Amino acid sequence: MKATGMAGAGNKDKAEVHSGAVQLPKAPGTYALILRCDAPDRRQVGALGSIEIRPGYYIYVGSALGPGGIRARVSRHLRKAGKLHWHIDYLRPNMPVVEIWFAEAALNLEHAWAEGLRQWDLTGIPAAGFGASDCRCESHLFYCDARPMLEHIRERLVSPVRQRTTVRSVTPDHRAF
Repeated sequence: MKATGMAGAGNKDKAEVHSGAVQLPKAPGTYALILRCDAPDRRQVGALGSIEIRPGYYIYVGSALGPGGIRARVSRHLRKAGKLHWHIDYLRPNMPVVEIWFAEAALNLEHAWAEGLRQWDLTGIPAAGFGASDCRCESHLFYCDARPMLEHIRERLVSPVRQRTTVRSVTPDHRAF
């Protein structure tokens, strides 16, 4: 994985590097998977039912507060095989993750991130309730026609806790999963 972060960020903002590949932190935190869809599709997504998928980019927001933190949860999402547990598992087989945004924090920021993305004028909600069956958020999945750039939305993601967290980005090396 290739890391990118805020310009001028200190050492605390650097992701771990092992064997030339950037590793996500084992710390708790919040993440966003940036997925690319190349062709229209319709998918059955658990109890949500059938949802229409159109070409473009999708942002899925989640949290990883348990054992293994961000690294364990995102690694689970990047593996295509396995039990369909989360709503995102139904989309992953045909939608590659092209980037991962993350912030280390013991606080659950996923709802603040979802609200920030909901209010962004470049996103839409493809399926109400997606990834949000355990909260009051409208959705944790957002659609963009063009690839979203972290530097364009970083302010929306960190504004609730600006002084306590830094949002960083990595590009996954799918050969590792």
